[in-house]
Amino acid sequence: MSFQASTPPASIVRKSKTGLAVVALVILFCGAGVVEWCGWPVYAALNAAVSVVFLGIVWRNRKTITWRRLPAWLVLLLLITALSVASTSWVAPDLTGAVTIWLVNYLLITLIAFGIVSTLVWSDFVRALGTALRWVLALSLIWELIGAITGGGKLFSPTPIAGLTGSPDLLGLLALVALGVFAAQLYDRTVWRSWGVVWIVMAVATLIASRTEATLVAFIVVGIATGFALWTRASSPLSRRGIYLVAAITVSLVGLALGLWAALFGDIAIITSWLVPRLPGGLVIALAFVLLCFGIMWRSWFIAVDRPQWDLDEQRPYTGASLIPLMTTAAVMAQGVGEFGSAFEAGWALVVILAVAVKTPQRITFPEVR
Repeated sequence: MSFQASTPPASIVRKSKTGLAVVALVILFCGAGVVEWCGWPVYAALNAAVSVVFLGIVWRNRKTITWRRLPAWLVLLLLITALSVASTSWVAPDLTGAVTIWLVNYLLITLIAFGIVSTLVWSDFVRALGTALRWVLALSLIWELIGAITGGGKLFSPTPIAGLTGSPDLLGLLALVALGVFAAQLYDRTVWRSWGVVWIVMAVATLIASRTEATLVAFIVVGIATGFALWTRASSPLSRRGIYLVAAITVSLVGLALGLWAALFGDIAIITSWLVPRLPGGLVIALAFVLLCFGIMWRSWFIAVDRPQWDLDEQRPYTGASLIPLMTTAAVMAQGVGEFGSAFEAGWALVVILAVAVKTPQRITFPEVR
């Protein structure tokens, strides 16, 4: 008697990919915490193991991935960074070892993020992102609560909490992203209403408990971006010019305010603080990164304000999920104005995912397109 291996049902394969994405995102979101508590070797082993798995997945799906749709600025940024690291050995020999380790981590995170976004449809990614954020925020609050009960905890003190992430700035960023994701899921009715409200309350509580200056800046920026997007949605296409004029003035004023803050208090970092600005060609890396983020923001805006359309029907209702790229990009970019070194893994992974996702808007507006 011979046995033939049967192909698992598509639903099981789909759930498995989503579950793997949850595990990968949790590791990336808690990377700084893993390094702080367990050391670099443990984090490197986890990161390498997940990377190998996603490398296999990407290789297996290589024929279904549309490689020509990779964002040009993302590819250019990776190439420039790799070349900068390669030239470090004779420009800054003292940084060679540290920068090489950083580059390997940088490339592994890119591989994991690309593997997630290239093999999941948008609805599955949103589900995986929401699940990962729920685990990270819930366990972080439980961890801080246990610390407060046993003594020495920060949950009920004026000091910002860090949770499992190891950094208040990173925890605040994740709480802000989670607030947008949970609200979008509740709006789209992809979660139970009661649980959706519970998760939103948890995200708000975590946001308040983390309470860093960078988080406050990001919260304001995300609120402004989301407010303008909702205003644009509620307006007719012919009346959007006035909204864009008001938005341009508002962005200019916010930029001026941030500039004055940096001049007066001097504790706001550049957006590429986590891209090793001491590398040769650091200014070119910074420019490529800014242009990449600008491209993501530009595409995310029109995904958010235009109705989903893949045929002649122009009256489909707006979705909450189409706001997620805009809110998340605004949060990551605004967090980069503040201290962002501890949020490198999570921030860069989200940048890669969003860059690839918004390159094909149909992936977000038409849920089953990959």
